[in-house]
Amino acid sequence: MDELDRQAVPADVSSALAWLHESGLDACDLDDRGTVERALALVPIAKRNSDPACLAVRAALKRYDGQVDKALELYQRALSGTSGDAALEVLIRENLAVLCFLRKEIVQAEEVLAKAISIAPSDARLIALRAMIRAQRRDKRAQDDVDVVEMAASSLPDLWRARSYIRASNAAYNLGNVPVAEKYAHLAVESAEAGGANRLAAIAYQTLMSIYSSNVGDVALSLHYADLCADAASKAGDKTQWFLALVARYSIAAEIGDRALMKDIREQLEPLRGAEKYGERFAIVFADALYYAWTLAFDTMRQYLAAVSLGRINDAQRAVCHGLRAVAASGCGDEAEALQCAYRALSMGRPASSESGFETRLRLLARVMGAAVLLRANRKSEAARMFNAYSDRTTLSIRRLMQAVIDDNYEMLRDSAPDLVGFGMMFQALQRAEAQIYETTVRLTKRETEILHACAAGETARVIAQKLRIDEATVVWHRNNILRKLGVNRTIAAVAKGRVLRLIP
Repeated sequence: MDELDRQAVPADVSSALAWLHESGLDACDLDDRGTVERALALVPIAKRNSDPACLAVRAALKRYDGQVDKALELYQRALSGTSGDAALEVLIRENLAVLCFLRKEIVQAEEVLAKAISIAPSDARLIALRAMIRAQRRDKRAQDDVDVVEMAASSLPDLWRARSYIRASNAAYNLGNVPVAEKYAHLAVESAEAGGANRLAAIAYQTLMSIYSSNVGDVALSLHYADLCADAASKAGDKTQWFLALVARYSIAAEIGDRALMKDIREQLEPLRGAEKYGERFAIVFADALYYAWTLAFDTMRQYLAAVSLGRINDAQRAVCHGLRAVAASGCGDEAEALQCAYRALSMGRPASSESGFETRLRLLARVMGAAVLLRANRKSEAARMFNAYSDRTTLSIRRLMQAVIDDNYEMLRDSAPDLVGFGMMFQALQRAEAQIYETTVRLTKRETEILHACAAGETARVIAQKLRIDEATVVWHRNNILRKLGVNRTIAAVAKGRVLRLIP
């Protein structure tokens, strides 16, 4: 097949059906859905509801409009009527497998694709799709598939080559092979733009955005590709991809602490939040939570995280949610819940050798949040162990974030780790919130403040008694009152908490 013929659809039923069988699904990827709809309009309703090509094209239109469940139903109906048309069956199975994969129904995706590969075993699009599915399952054979895609796809038309490269890029990324993922993503952009496939270009741009955000830490490039992704999706009229680009920009804005950009995107997202076809997504919840933290709305943040329903999320994302809940509870003054969530985040934040770099980054950020909450609770030695764990998997930016938390110096992030400034803002806000909470509940007398200040200087009860000209037993009595008021059982912990609460310098 050469590049898709975009000539006007013949004005009769038989020609329209032939065109839909030959080019309908590809026309959807080439943003030519107006032509597809005109061709469908020529077909009688009964035929539209029974012909496999018509059903498959209708499914594609529903999918691009965000109606995923309806698309799934139509693809399955289309597949049941393809007997005798091997080429059409391969196309439908390819599209259905992609949809199952996007829904994280990996077993179903494999089953659908296996039959297509048995029909066309050397098809680069199918090999690349198998690589993508295998990579999701951490199947080592995925790398073998990735290695052959470039050669296998070289003779394909631009549209099919773009699909193949996008899938190979996705697979390489999940395998942790970032340079190969980057190479295939750029190849996909070139092929998609050459073929006029804006929707596929948007997907490739989204991959590049993820690479530069999560692995390279280049905020400017990441936002650049996010903008290109949104622009390409808008040109394609693909509401789902445009929405994903918007959500990605929202998440990046949260990580870099760009309040103005977040405010702008929140306004765009507001009318879409209740839409069934979009639902609640991890990136939105993550960004919302950081936004509430920055504004010291920790009670709102806590309620929001407790009520939100995320559906299908992976363990790395779940670890981040526990970290956010720990921060929210700490900001509300509930130390018991904060520690409980922090330990969950730390437990689930252990990186696995088989996971992608993006998942590892999420897990390590979850551990930073958990360890920061331990630090706020004066569990310094424990927090230090957590910060130092998995240092061999930690990126430079995350190491800088950890140091900023330990040193209580978040300004350094702007120069040394600009991709994580948003976390610094969150921890700053958490510290302010805790100070406000305890300022209203902890009141030290003038004498208690003097004694706590002396303890911070390392002075013993005897020395303090001599300086203040009071009995040593009186110093001990005041010190016990300080421990009780601050909710700690050691002097060193009282000093640390006193500093956090700004009771002493």
